[in-house]
Amino acid sequence: MAARVLVRLWRATGEARYEEHAATMFRVFAGILQQAPRAAEHLLLAFMASREGKPRVAAVEGPAAAVKGGPAPLARMQRGPIIASADLDKRRIAPGETAELRLTLEIEPGWHVQSAKPSREDLVPTSVELGLAEGLAPGEMKFPDGSLSPIGGERLSVYAGRVTVRVPIRTEPGLPPGRAPIIARLRFQACDDKRCLAPEQVELSFAVEIG
Repeated sequence: MAARVLVRLWRATGEARYEEHAATMFRVFAGILQQAPRAAEHLLLAFMASREGKPRVAAVEGPAAAVKGGPAPLARMQRGPIIASADLDKRRIAPGETAELRLTLEIEPGWHVQSAKPSREDLVPTSVELGLAEGLAPGEMKFPDGSLSPIGGERLSVYAGRVTVRVPIRTEPGLPPGRAPIIARLRFQACDDKRCLAPEQVELSFAVEIG
C-alpha cells in the first residue's frame, strides 16, 4: 500500500523523490515479486502503475493557468488521461445571488469513464462531493447523460471527450464580503477498451469572491 501511495504521489506531483522511494521498495522486494507475485499484489500493482510512463501533472490556479480560448479555470488538475477543472460563471457573487459551478472532465481520445449512472452495479460511477464555506449552499447537481458505447462485448453508459457537471451555488443574504473557499472532490475510473486504471479522486480547491 505504501508503494502504491508513493507512485500516486509521483504521478500527481511529478516530484522525483516519490519515484525514488518507490523504486527502492521495488528493489528490496524484487525477489517476492519474481517468485510469488500473488503474495504481494499491492506491490505488483504499484510496480505496474510506475511503468505507465512519466506523470503528466497540471495542478494550477489563478492567472498562470490560462487555457486556450478563454480565461483560466479556478482550479485544474490532471490524473493520467483525465484533466479535471472547476470554474464559476461569475468570479464575484453578491449576497443572495446564485452562480453556476462547472466541473469539467476532459478525457483523452481512446479513454472513457463510467457515467454517473453506470450500466452495472460493480462499475465505479463518476461522482462529485462538495465542501462549501459557511454561507454557501448547493442546489441540485446535474450530471450529463452517459453515451451507450459497445465495450468488451456489452453496451456501457460512459463519458468520453469533454463532460461538465453543473451545480448552482447560492450565497446567503447578508453574507459579509470576502473570499469563501470551495472544495470539489471528483471520483472516477479511467478505462480504455482493454483495461481500467485504479479509481482516482481529484480534489480541486479554490475560492469565490463575495461582495
